[in-house]
Amino acid sequence: MIDYDIIASRIREARKLKKKVSQKKMAEDLQMYQPDLSALENNKPGCGIRDLAKLEMIAGYLDISLRYLLFGEGEKIEKEDDFT
Repeated sequence: MIDYDIIASRIREARKLKKKVSQKKMAEDLQMYQPDLSALENNKPGCGIRDLAKLEMIAGYLDISLRYLLFGEGEKIEKEDDFT
């Protein structure tokens, strides 16, 4: 069984820790509205988290596999060190 709350948290985690972009920037890059992305990251009713094409697009943007996004398999998201 797929846990959509976990998928939502994986999207939020990958956006913040791996891609290091704001919701606004990610939404702009994906041609989405920021409130829609926020709803998706929080698994709000009607957010479209069950839309496989949308999840595939998000996974590609975040450089994570769809398999990780759906099942948590194959990758581990870790905070990258800043070398500035």
